[in-house]
Amino acid sequence: MITTTGLSKVYRSRGREVTALDGVDLHVREGEVYGVIGQSGAGKSSLIRCINLLERPTSGTVTVAGQDLTALAGRGPRAGR
Repeated sequence: MITTTGLSKVYRSRGREVTALDGVDLHVREGEVYGVIGQSGAGKSSLIRCINLLERPTSGTVTVAGQDLTALAGRGPRAGR
């Protein structure tokens, strides 16, 4: 099972902020298959990258099979700050 609660992602660059995700709640039960669709710039890639922690969410949680992934310590420049 994959659950996101209040997932937000804000990118900051050159003194500017862009909100890609704003309070996303998602619940995917075991065996379910979902597709993520939307217009260019809608945040599809940001959502997937936050779920698999290639990007750390600005706020919120990602839980997989009962394990809060956002609570895990990461490595590298994009890991939890």
